[in-house]
Amino acid sequence: MARGARPKPIRTVHPETGEPMSLVAVRGPDQRGRWYWVARWWEIEAGERVRRNRSLGWHRASMVRGEVDAWTRTETPPAAADQDRNVEDLLLAWLAAQELRRDIAESTAGSYRTIVTRLVRKVGDLRLTGFRQEHVERYGHRRLAEGRATSTTLIDMQTVVTAWNWGVDRGLCAGRLARPRLTGRQVKRVVSRRTPTNEEVAQVYAALRARDQDRVPLYRLALLLIWCTGARRNEICLLRWCDVDLDRASVVLDGKTGRRSIPISGRAVEALRDHRQRATDHELVFGVLAPKLGSGVKYAAERLRLDHMTLHSLRRLAVDTLCRSGVPVEVAAEITGHSVKTMMKAYRQVTDDDKRRAMARAASARWSGCPRVRAPAADRGLSVVRTVALDSYQIDRFRPFSLSSAAP
Repeated sequence: MARGARPKPIRTVHPETGEPMSLVAVRGPDQRGRWYWVARWWEIEAGERVRRNRSLGWHRASMVRGEVDAWTRTETPPAAADQDRNVEDLLLAWLAAQELRRDIAESTAGSYRTIVTRLVRKVGDLRLTGFRQEHVERYGHRRLAEGRATSTTLIDMQTVVTAWNWGVDRGLCAGRLARPRLTGRQVKRVVSRRTPTNEEVAQVYAALRARDQDRVPLYRLALLLIWCTGARRNEICLLRWCDVDLDRASVVLDGKTGRRSIPISGRAVEALRDHRQRATDHELVFGVLAPKLGSGVKYAAERLRLDHMTLHSLRRLAVDTLCRSGVPVEVAAEITGHSVKTMMKAYRQVTDDDKRRAMARAASARWSGCPRVRAPAADRGLSVVRTVALDSYQIDRFRPFSLSSAAP
């Protein structure tokens, strides 16, 4: 995908305060030619000049002004701080405002809902009048003590700070919070790069069981679709029946990089057709959250002692299978919904067999059309017989010979 020139900053004014404001494209473009825009302006707080940022989402340069004009129509109106309000009220109000945004995907809104649900259970009862920065730090250290990942804990803390500052701008609470930081002992994030084999996936598919037997068909179908398409877990969970074309054997996936159409195998078509007959939800194919699908497959893999296998590891397997099958990298990137650079860096796993296969093909091209050559090497007492055997990855074969029988 050709990258267009970055749009110049757009000068405008803040729709509420009337102060000068700039709209800046900070990332992009995406597959639809849109850029990710951020609004930046300055405010005076406690006698100091402070810069404010606000994300506007993915838009074309000609449409980003309309997003600024829609602020007053899509946001919760300002309300005065109330001593009876607690953090739960603030988080739910912030979540309702995020769900009204037109620039975020449904998967992002689903992630917000999951995070807010977790935060409400932990800090929802705290009063807004007594909530301070130390409460955020205390929550982070408590989560780390429970063995939670550092990255997940930081996301939770940042969500609290973002919702709080959002409430400050609308008069729901007072006093802005700083960006959260974690100090002390932290849980090191362990990233597994192990890619399962097709045989291991077939074993899990055949022996898939779950604690809730009613969901076994869902786990099997999700495993099959991700196995053959390399889709993301959230893309499968949000798959709608209107995006499934069983006659043309294709599905339309809507992920963080946009919508894309992917052909599916005949086995997947039959599995979808069988599931359609017993499905109760006429909109979503699965109708369950992504963690439910992941935990079901993970449980089945652990029973077979395949602890490294997850639904996301099937995405790496799909990329490896496409590349080893000779599919052009541009086509593989379009199927997986990533750029070529990201796909090759994050998902492609090069093995020793890949290297041997590549060297054998290079030798085949190098010696194609050449007769069998026996080259004396008197200085080493060896003769080199050049052979090419693509199937056995044999490139050069060395064998000893007598100096007296060497050809002149």
